[in-house]
Parts: sequence; C-alpha cells; structure tokens
Amino acid sequence: RTLGEPFLTGAVVIASGEPCVQCLAASAVADVAHVYFAGPKELVPPLDGPPRPHLSALQESLRAAWPAVVHVDRPRAREPFDRYSAR
Repeated sequence: RTLGEPFLTGAVVIASGEPCVQCLAASAVADVAHVYFAGPKELVPPLDGPPRPHLSALQESLRAAWPAVVHVDRPRAREPFDRYSAR
C-alpha cells in the first residue's frame, strides 16, 4: 500500500529460512524477481499444531514451478533455528 501498487516487480527477498508455501505464493503473486534463503525447511524446529504434510508438498510444487527460489548453502544457516529451540 505504501508503494501504491500490489506488485514488487524486480524485488529480491533474502531469508534466513526457506519460505513457507504462503510466503512463496505471495512472493510469486507480487512478481518478486528472486527469493534466496540459507536454511532449508529440514532445519526448522517442529511447530505446535497437527502435522500438515500437504503444505510441504505445495511448497515443493511451487519451488519446482518457480526457479527464482534459490537455496544458498551457508555454514551457519542452522544458528537462528538453534537459538529459537534453546529459548
């Protein structure tokens, strides 16, 4: 709204963790150019609530269809998730 339009054409998203399916979908709809992330979803600690395996399947489908999403392997990618788990 601040930009006056619903699109982020050409924007780059940089994330510590692999974006969830909702964030990936929103980025694709907003026409984000690239999404780079360090920590794959396997590093994310379990969240409260029932298992939702369909979300991972949707996430994988969206990543396969949208090559703008790139995993950047970083040696310290696990750190934010370890800090979260230690709370």
